[in-house]
Amino acid sequence: MLLVVLAACGDGFAVSDATLAPDTEVGLVRVQYKGGAPEGNPVVFLSADGSTVLATHTDASGQANAYMSPGGTATIIGTNGNSHLLYTWTDVRPGDELVLDRRAFSDVPFTRAYQVTAPIAQGADSYQLLTSCGSFVVPPFDVEPEVVVDLRRCVDQTDMLVLAGSNFIASSYLHVAEVPLTSTGIHLGGPYQSIGTATINVVGGPADSRFGIASQSLIAQDNVLYRSSTIGFDVSGGLGQAIHEMPLPSASTLETLVRFDPGPTSIGAYFASTWGPATPTTPVDLNGTRLRAYTSRGVYDPNAQRVTWTEDASGAIGDAVLVQVGWFRPGLGENYQWQVIARRGADPIVELPRLPGRDLTPRAGDTLVPPSILATIKIDGGYDRIRTSLLGRWTPGDTWPIDTASGSVVYEDLGSSF
Repeated sequence: MLLVVLAACGDGFAVSDATLAPDTEVGLVRVQYKGGAPEGNPVVFLSADGSTVLATHTDASGQANAYMSPGGTATIIGTNGNSHLLYTWTDVRPGDELVLDRRAFSDVPFTRAYQVTAPIAQGADSYQLLTSCGSFVVPPFDVEPEVVVDLRRCVDQTDMLVLAGSNFIASSYLHVAEVPLTSTGIHLGGPYQSIGTATINVVGGPADSRFGIASQSLIAQDNVLYRSSTIGFDVSGGLGQAIHEMPLPSASTLETLVRFDPGPTSIGAYFASTWGPATPTTPVDLNGTRLRAYTSRGVYDPNAQRVTWTEDASGAIGDAVLVQVGWFRPGLGENYQWQVIARRGADPIVELPRLPGRDLTPRAGDTLVPPSILATIKIDGGYDRIRTSLLGRWTPGDTWPIDTASGSVVYEDLGSSF
């Protein structure tokens, strides 16, 4: 009992899980905020019955801890001017490491510039350098092209992709994986390869869909290295094919995102994302994974603290729901956005926790904003696979934050009513 009290009293107090009795259901839950200002962000831990376990702040390392039983919630609140951003994990479990990574949206100090030199590509008069943390235009050179780049968002290494062509229309590419950032002078070597033809074959798409949009991305260091333009294609009987030009470096990871039009009876959009080693042909097989289509938009009821909607009776229910609600406080000009990830139940409802404090829920006179995100997700491993890591890293329509060498996910996105 003493351990529980100590953990609740101090921000970021860490106690080894080994000090707990083997048969106890209580365990340490840690929230980790990664951003420009990690310290001082409010964090609220609630038990499964809604009672407050701990209200605290992140420490200098961006952490806050609490000892909890299974089924509670954890919420972190960030502030950007007059905007307040709330993120809530539901059905948390002892041992969870709940990471909110906002580094891509915050300032990163500039440390040093890198001078990158690439070989000459035959017949090329323009070059582009793409990395997993930024892209750069290389001015035309009669000798080996070189460019000074700012890679402050890279960590220890990055993939580099040089696109060479005429008038910035690429016809060949050079890919170098995991370039170490130990020296400010980087010379890329190796032969250029021709841009190839990539084919996406869709089977089992929504029966009522007539049109689809696809794009493909090369993923490196958990970020997008290269993203293709979108390609439209016809869908008939759930079948479709998209063909485009794409660099396909061997041993790289290719992610394919397909969006189907909602069809005449649905108001949402159906997405499928698949990833694996880069190959010229990518199958997207959706047989047996069709989710229930939305038939009405989500409604946020702050009195009941829930978001509800309606959907078709046929189709898969899904594993998780990502929802974002908001409200505007006219008197103070404050804007609140609240994003919650929850386990999907049998009914089309997401229960939101009742957070303590009058500033964390809408007041009388506040203007409610209809849910701007409402996505039902189905993935192997279910909610527990994505519970700790998806929040804050992904919004519908973005590349999926992959966590395996190959895999797939489908989701139904209702989106904003605006």
